[in-house]
Amino acid sequence: MIFVVGGGGKLKDTDAVLVVTVPTGSTVTATKGGTTLTPTMWVKAADASLDCAIFSIPASKFDSTTPWTVTATLGTQTASDTVLITTNKEYEISLSFALWLFNDGNTFESTTGGYFKVYDTNGSSGTFTLGSTITVRGAASDSNSVCGCSTVNAVDLTGVSTLKIHVTSGISGYSSRYGTFGVSKTSGFAPFTSLSVFTHIFSTGDISINVSNLTGLYYVKIYGASSAGQLVTDKVLGTA
Repeated sequence: MIFVVGGGGKLKDTDAVLVVTVPTGSTVTATKGGTTLTPTMWVKAADASLDCAIFSIPASKFDSTTPWTVTATLGTQTASDTVLITTNKEYEISLSFALWLFNDGNTFESTTGGYFKVYDTNGSSGTFTLGSTITVRGAASDSNSVCGCSTVNAVDLTGVSTLKIHVTSGISGYSSRYGTFGVSKTSGFAPFTSLSVFTHIFSTGDISINVSNLTGLYYVKIYGASSAGQLVTDKVLGTA
């Protein structure tokens, strides 16, 4: 346990201690039945990006059958876990957030609103296919063609540090023929220079962009340029 106390409250010897590690800035509650507890105190973790919420669980609430539900919230992100508190010892759990925007065909429409095709002047004949994966590609006959997709809704990136896309195939890393992953304040097609944060993609695997300096609503966009810049992805998510 970490001993640097970050705020008031007292722990009794007869209480159980529940230590919940969460990203800094989170709010945390522990609930069981009709009882909801807030942290007795906060402790700063060794990792400056994390805090520890310390709960004091009274002996009257010890139970070997019904677990506590611990919930952390940061911006629009929520994470939860359960833990049985049976005696006056220390219990530890960690909660982290994932803001899912696409996962093997799930578009998380309540967040994204879905995805729609966007393109520049030369990209109208490009490809956007939505199924178990997202596939985007500019027009095969035009190396300057850009075509892709955007979330229908602007997504709240408050509290999100990193957006990540998992590229499964189709990138050729040369010239101007690449994929692009980024976010923009504007809906529809936005030239790369108009994206608030973006990266060009020349490989498969996990590709990330740092959005820790952004707060509020942004459209998430995925582009391909010409047939050689085809991009296929099966996962898009954000993490705190």
